[in-house]
Amino acid sequence: MYRAKRLPPICRIGSTKPVGDEWASYSKKIVVDGAVEYATLELESDGVCGMYLNGEFIEGHMGRMPGRVFFAEITSKLREGENEIKLEVGGLHHTPAGEIIRERRGFYIHDVAAELKFRTANGETVVVTDGTWKREADDGIETPTVMAAITEDEYEHFWKHAALWREVPEVQTVPDAIEKVAGKAYTEFLNTKEQGYVYPKTVLCSNILPVENPVETPSSIEDGEQYVVYDFEQVEVGYTEIEYELEADAEIAVMYDYSESLTDFSYELFHWSKYKYRNYWPETVQRLILRQTLKKGHGTLRFTRRRACHFMVLRFKTEGKVKVNACRILRSMMPVVEKGYFHCDDELFNQMWKVGRYTLQVNRHQEYESEPRNESKFFSGDGCIDTMTEYYTFNDASIIDASLSHTDPDHGGRVHDVFMRNKSLPDYHAWRIILVHNHYRFTGDVEFVKTYYADLRQIMIALLNMMGPNDLIYNSQVYGDIFFFTSGSIDYTCSFDRLGYKIYMNALFYRSLNLMAELGEAVGEDAEYVSEWRAMAGKVKKAVNELMWDEKLGAYLDSLFPDNLSQDGNALAVLWSCLVFSTK
Repeated sequence: MYRAKRLPPICRIGSTKPVGDEWASYSKKIVVDGAVEYATLELESDGVCGMYLNGEFIEGHMGRMPGRVFFAEITSKLREGENEIKLEVGGLHHTPAGEIIRERRGFYIHDVAAELKFRTANGETVVVTDGTWKREADDGIETPTVMAAITEDEYEHFWKHAALWREVPEVQTVPDAIEKVAGKAYTEFLNTKEQGYVYPKTVLCSNILPVENPVETPSSIEDGEQYVVYDFEQVEVGYTEIEYELEADAEIAVMYDYSESLTDFSYELFHWSKYKYRNYWPETVQRLILRQTLKKGHGTLRFTRRRACHFMVLRFKTEGKVKVNACRILRSMMPVVEKGYFHCDDELFNQMWKVGRYTLQVNRHQEYESEPRNESKFFSGDGCIDTMTEYYTFNDASIIDASLSHTDPDHGGRVHDVFMRNKSLPDYHAWRIILVHNHYRFTGDVEFVKTYYADLRQIMIALLNMMGPNDLIYNSQVYGDIFFFTSGSIDYTCSFDRLGYKIYMNALFYRSLNLMAELGEAVGEDAEYVSEWRAMAGKVKKAVNELMWDEKLGAYLDSLFPDNLSQDGNALAVLWSCLVFSTK
């Protein structure tokens, strides 16, 4: 992977003026002194950021995780001679354009940092954000404020681990044996730049477009609104583009939904008052609405906020007629190469494989994402499933490296406090150890383990600090949940039955101790620590089977809620050989 030597410091640039619209652009013109051999663009933003080169849209930065860095190959986009790079910086991921952010503008400031690197026959060149860039917004054109430079630690920890967005992956050859079994070569792969736009079917509408079998107007549509509902037939991820013709100025609201069927979709969106207190789903749909004011006439609207949906609703408020000439999504999923194959005589299993593979594809971006519509974040627990699926399908190790490089302690599993005070996802710390071990088991990459070993050591200390006097971990109540600040909930799931000694948590603890001993030996850890972790794993196993095993039921029971039989905890105990069938 090409990375030019870093010479000038990368600066965070922005504006301290709490006035004007949500959006501002930062641009710079550069001269390329020869044919481009290779070029990349790296960018970090505290909000949504659309990246353009010579007027062409490249990708959008989500601004959803601290330190998240977008790293794209732009060799084919950069040309000899003058080029202009522009960064369109907006507000938060969940904030519709031009809405809430204006109210918060008094303490919210744009902040973006970028590094453009290219190589020609004349050598390597690095262009970074600094005071020479131009800022342009509705409050005028000016020199941006230089906030601070990216530190060496930030560069080493985040920027160097960012996943490279490749334009064209290498096509793999299908093994002859697989081809004979499957009956055909499964060599297709998804490539964003080649497949390009995705166009939906029109399924519902008002007077925007004709429909053969019109349905009753949805109750959530206000009087005078014109609307159209689109079906993309599967979950699609990318950037919405709408071509329109307006007789008068209009306000457009674009809604996105994941529903499996049109029936579910209609109930969630169009029966809002009946549904909103029963499920978090419609609240998410409402929060992710994108709104824009459009001028009359013909135009094209593109959102730089990446969104995912199965169904999409366009709603217009206007005094004139509306014509939607086209609605499409510019696909944005990391290109993949098929390296794993599955085929059997049961077509249902074949479909399950394909659905699982596609589910991973839509959640692969700069990192593994929990889901691409709302959170768009990496969770270490989810990451264990992502990586195992990855190893058997695409085997691209760069994604997990980029995912683990983030510092978010609540989602990524890192520990900032070894006493684990008020941690709503203590199990995710253990899953981080398992995740690193899975990668090591499949690749044998000791250097990868060394990169994250210090974090794992901190996790191990934190887990040991959670132990009670009987050698088991006790789940304590969270006194200020990260999502529900006054709920008094037990953990991130807001489940009140996860207090006490849990077989699920202690099976994870047992597994983590054994794996840390193995990883410690791989990196040359002090033998005293390795032997201590193995000895502690033996104590945990003994305590689990003496204190939590129910001989009559033939299962492990949690201490405070013995009526709840933990399926996940018991399954993990069996999977990881923690089980002893009799304590006698």
